[in-house]
Amino acid sequence: VYTSNIYRAGTDANVYIQIYGLKNSTDQVMLCNTTDRQGKFQMGSIDTFILELEDVGDYIEKIRIGHDNRGFSTAWHLDRVEIRRLIKGQKTKRYVFLCNRWFADDEDDGSIVRELVPENFLEEKLPKKYIVDVYTGDKFGFGKDDNIFLTIYGDKDYTHEHELVHSQTNKNKFEKQQIDRFIIESNDLGNIYKLKIRHNISGMLSDWFLEKIEIKDERQTYVFNCEQWLAKDKGISKCEQIIYEK
Repeated sequence: VYTSNIYRAGTDANVYIQIYGLKNSTDQVMLCNTTDRQGKFQMGSIDTFILELEDVGDYIEKIRIGHDNRGFSTAWHLDRVEIRRLIKGQKTKRYVFLCNRWFADDEDDGSIVRELVPENFLEEKLPKKYIVDVYTGDKFGFGKDDNIFLTIYGDKDYTHEHELVHSQTNKNKFEKQQIDRFIIESNDLGNIYKLKIRHNISGMLSDWFLEKIEIKDERQTYVFNCEQWLAKDKGISKCEQIIYEK
């Protein structure tokens, strides 16, 4: 794991990885525990880990790497990841995953987890950008101090859970009768058919009436109507919704 050699690149958060292959994927695993944490993921450092994981098939298609955002200096700038597969009786296979981006809620796009594909896949599997418009309904009750999380499912792939941090349209997110726009980068999801949205009820005003969500790619717009409270004490009393395309 190559941490970039730029100012503030190092992190004291806990870094994890998940590997996806042709066959299946590994579990999400922390690269080191708290006792082994000292000195790792510092500016300009190269940290090596030996992991025994599930067989994901003949080829690694992508990885998800991120951190838990816990610590005093959590922002991290990752240059790249190299994986060497040590398979008994076979030659070592080496994969390079270029990144050169921030993992920080106050840098870049605010994401603390990213999907990376091997270097020789970059031309055919460049990340796609999805425009996500979140429509808050005409009902009062939600405070901007809550955190909203979104997962998008397509017939080819699905995203990790994204926290909707930086609205491109409003300074204060998720206010009454407001449309907040977010950009999510992912592998090609194919036709989008489902999403999961939740909030963590952390603020004083935690009730939120979600009208709908629209997701746009270069081909079409997917509409997900909700018309429900995400709340503890209103409507169906759920703080998480699974919504299917209209």
